[in-house]
Amino acid sequence: MKDVDKIYRLAIFNSLNGNISVPIFDEVKKIGSAATVFVLLGGQRTVQDPTADLLWGRRCSIELIITHKTGVSATKDIIDDISNEILEKLFPDYDTFDVLQPEGFQFANPSFETGFINPLKISDTESIMAKVITISMNIIQQF
Repeated sequence: MKDVDKIYRLAIFNSLNGNISVPIFDEVKKIGSAATVFVLLGGQRTVQDPTADLLWGRRCSIELIITHKTGVSATKDIIDDISNEILEKLFPDYDTFDVLQPEGFQFANPSFETGFINPLKISDTESIMAKVITISMNIIQQF
């Protein structure tokens, strides 16, 4: 059995990287860095898939943190637009999940789970608005 977290994270990263209008990072991003709008791959959660045999199937989720940092105020419109880009890339139509599955694994039942917005005022001159969307799917290791 393999740990599927890295497999899932890289599949999402590779699908989005270069295919949305803002940079995406699979690392902690410094607040002082030049990008003002970006996506950060955030928390991940994996549980045993209750519909799969034994331990070979897992339900995985990942948080995509769409971040807008700016001067005094940040807007939800910008992060909502990026959220739309992400969802349209990952789910281009009803029956398609546009993520390449690596050899030896099957991806099934992808879904948008949740979305929420967190405004954060750092100082009188700097604010951050972050929208967190959670995407999940079943991953079954083939053997």
